[in-house]
Amino acid sequence: MQPEPDELFARLKTLFQRATMGISTYGDASEIDKTLEQASQSLNKARQRYQDSEQRIRTLAEAIPIGLLITTEDGSIEAYNKESLRLLDCTDADLFHHNITNFLSDETPLQLVNREPLTSDNPASRATNCDQSGEFIIKKPNNQTFHCELIIRSFNDDSGQHRLILFQDITARHELQQVKEEFVSMLSHDLRTPLTSVQAFFELLEEGMLERDALAEQARRMNANVARLIGIINTLLDVYKLEAGRLEMFLELIPASTLLESSVQALDALAAQRNITLNMVPCSDDILVKADSEYIIQVLINLISNAIKYSPEAESVDIKAEANNRSVRFSVVDRGPGIPQEFKSKLFNRFQQVDAATARAKGGTGLGLAFSKAIIEQHGGAIGVESEPGHGSTFWFSLPQFVLDQA
Repeated sequence: MQPEPDELFARLKTLFQRATMGISTYGDASEIDKTLEQASQSLNKARQRYQDSEQRIRTLAEAIPIGLLITTEDGSIEAYNKESLRLLDCTDADLFHHNITNFLSDETPLQLVNREPLTSDNPASRATNCDQSGEFIIKKPNNQTFHCELIIRSFNDDSGQHRLILFQDITARHELQQVKEEFVSMLSHDLRTPLTSVQAFFELLEEGMLERDALAEQARRMNANVARLIGIINTLLDVYKLEAGRLEMFLELIPASTLLESSVQALDALAAQRNITLNMVPCSDDILVKADSEYIIQVLINLISNAIKYSPEAESVDIKAEANNRSVRFSVVDRGPGIPQEFKSKLFNRFQQVDAATARAKGGTGLGLAFSKAIIEQHGGAIGVESEPGHGSTFWFSLPQFVLDQA
């Protein structure tokens, strides 16, 4: 068994003392050589253990899905892991020896990384700096920003004071919170308001305050409110069923022209009411898709009704279907106000609206496009929008084309 380092050094000390005092015996020289060899082996093993330990720490630092930085007291970056490069969308040249404050937006308090040094006679400073955390905004070299959770811990070594900074992107958490807030807002306006109206109707009915002639008209309005509430709830449930893969679909071979005609017929009255002309571009009956006609018609109705709502009076909306590279592209073109670039990527998320106040005034819930996206993707298709502010919008979706010779 290999002797412990302390035992080896004690033995060497004894042998050298004996040699110095002139009382060494035969074999001491070989004993010294043997002990030195054992000490060298022990040192090599210790060095290997240290290297293995360092490698394990490096592997762990690279494996964790959290950005890790080590900075000097003044914020200069000395070390980092690959996740830091990914989160900050930068290169080694952007990070190494640059100051951490370069990545903090104006809203981030600089005292988090620029405080007085920790000292043993300053317990208040130690308590403040050793463990700090918070949510801040990080700025990438390309000036894009994201919400970030930051943890900062200070430590000392032989070269001075340093700071360990852990950070992770919490943009998704903020977006989820926004979705929750918008959902509550939608519940408040689109569900509570009609229910309050229905409740008021029944109170007037119970008190006998409605005249016979007005009763039928009021009942018709309440029936429309209840139908709208049921539609909102059904759409919301369908979106969640689709995302969970639990919405049952019945696929059939159907001409694209039939889908267009059914959708336009369903919205003729709404278009006439708003003085909007629906132009259905002729489509060959030979263009076929395999789809659940009820849900695809519902998607088309969502897109066309939105186009009607946001089009100026006396304008027109074009509806067409075109075959292209074994797919069928359905398009709804309006002459409305258009959509700013920053809203396009979020438009098909739940409860997202370009202008929530205007959407509510026009009867929007922010669910229609999310539902449409889920339906189209369930069919193996894609959906999107092409728009510029002031130049109208083209909402489109594509489905795989069914060619007769593939049957």
